[in-house]
Amino acid sequence: MNIIHERNKIERHIESLKASEEFNGSVLVAAHGDIILAKGYGLASVELGAANQRETVYRIGSVSKPITAAAILTLVQQGRLRITDSVTTYLPVYPQWSKITIEHLLTHRSGIPNLVMLADFPQFSLQPHTLDELMAPFSALPLNFEPGTQFEYTNSGYILLGKVIEAISGMNYAEYVQQHVFLSAGMEHTRLDDSRTIVPNCASGYEYDSSGRMIRASYIDMSNVHAAGGFLSTIDDLYRLDRALRHHRLFDHHLLQSMNAQHFQPYGYGWFHTSFPVLFHHGGINGFTSTFIRHLEQDFTVIALSNRVTPNTAALGLRLMEMLIEG
Repeated sequence: MNIIHERNKIERHIESLKASEEFNGSVLVAAHGDIILAKGYGLASVELGAANQRETVYRIGSVSKPITAAAILTLVQQGRLRITDSVTTYLPVYPQWSKITIEHLLTHRSGIPNLVMLADFPQFSLQPHTLDELMAPFSALPLNFEPGTQFEYTNSGYILLGKVIEAISGMNYAEYVQQHVFLSAGMEHTRLDDSRTIVPNCASGYEYDSSGRMIRASYIDMSNVHAAGGFLSTIDDLYRLDRALRHHRLFDHHLLQSMNAQHFQPYGYGWFHTSFPVLFHHGGINGFTSTFIRHLEQDFTVIALSNRVTPNTAALGLRLMEMLIEG
């Protein structure tokens, strides 16, 4: 691979999208362990005219799910959890979930209704909630289907995984992930967002109204997404996660194979894999969109984080991965 040629080709593509206001954010592209490009485009704050940088911090939405899945697998590595265990092994106060396994939660095959799709969630999400309060609305509902029989993407399952992590470890979720994932991976700028703490270099989020006019993002208290979508991160920190996974710094080769394997379509342990060996996850949360794409065999990685709600972030990531594969 001619890195200079690839960098020029990639930069031209991103710059064309920036010029037409189709992308605004930060992008990292790497091949075989070498970073080809890592930089910001557009504005982190429209009001202040502050530019996005390589170091800019973004809400990553559901790109948080691979982090939660990795945290679960560290518990497997420690011998404190088995993927085939029932949720009630660790949370006996929820007997209605006795047929749901940890694997069902990881792969969105639990049947638990998706909290964010409930009719009152927009109003509910404006106020802070404890983890137990967050689980209350969906723990009272019947399952949508028999566990293990269907795929239905749901934030509720990953919120529940956060609760399992707390029950087993005796730590709160954020502390456990910090100690057992972020420290091992060298992720110094990733944290669970609480909507209140001032975070240096953090971008402001934007959306578009029905007329296409850019507006400030609608409010959400970040306690309402928790382990399903609550992290702030940077392109470099997510790349550090990629390297930590590839080099078995979080758990051993056997567990990494389990995480990456095509257990079910279209979702494994924290990753979509509809075009295996390419794993990916997209994210979207008020004001922000993200994508994290990894080619397992070629060791290609593409990360794009944006402080605007737009499908262009995912489309950009997929196109950049195609460009790497095409060479």
